[in-house]
Amino acid sequence: MGLREIGVGAGILASERKAGWLRARVAGDVIDLAMLKSSFDSRRSRRVRLSGATAGVAAITAADIFYARKLSAVEPGTGHIRVEASMAVNKPAAECYEFWRDVTNFPKFMKNVETTRVSDGRTHWKVRAGLTNLEWDADITEDVPSETISWQSVNCAELPNSGSVRFEPRLGARGANVRLAMEYEAPAAGLGGAADGFLKTISQHQVRENLRRFKSVMECGEFPVTEGQPSGRQMCAAKKEAVQ
Repeated sequence: MGLREIGVGAGILASERKAGWLRARVAGDVIDLAMLKSSFDSRRSRRVRLSGATAGVAAITAADIFYARKLSAVEPGTGHIRVEASMAVNKPAAECYEFWRDVTNFPKFMKNVETTRVSDGRTHWKVRAGLTNLEWDADITEDVPSETISWQSVNCAELPNSGSVRFEPRLGARGANVRLAMEYEAPAAGLGGAADGFLKTISQHQVRENLRRFKSVMECGEFPVTEGQPSGRQMCAAKKEAVQ
């Protein structure tokens, strides 16, 4: 068991594709749990110590499963990365849709997006990926005014991706719930340092952060800057009060 753990640990540290080694570690954890379970049948077992060891291995197993799934989502050749989030925005659904439909607004609230423009009926994206940039074209695949916008990358994009945003009027309240979902493909051949690095930054937190920026732009006219200020939210509230 010790040699197994040393071998798997070395593989995790040395390999660029760590997900496979973590899955091997999970398999080892399952074996350990099975052996601990069988030990409870022994009359010589010390159940208090055995229970503590089992709880410790179970916690490690849960952590290994979590990180194995997380790394499988971002390593090339392991499928797709899908992230989504929602945010309540204190603006009508139609107004949120109109702002989003103008693709040149994306750099105002989407982190890492350098430029977006319409060329020959298609949207051209340029995103920051570490010290370099990634670019691709995308088509609008669904466009329902005041309700939803969907897009899909085309022309063998370096980073195949798709996304959709829905604007749902809030019942009994002014404003809309904005739901954003984005999906990126992790090709089997790998994409090189820039794209691989960009894939590893994608998370639900980032999508929610983009929506938070969208909310600030819609409600305040700009994304609040917190440097030198007590709170970005206070800046937004102060601006609203000044306008009123």
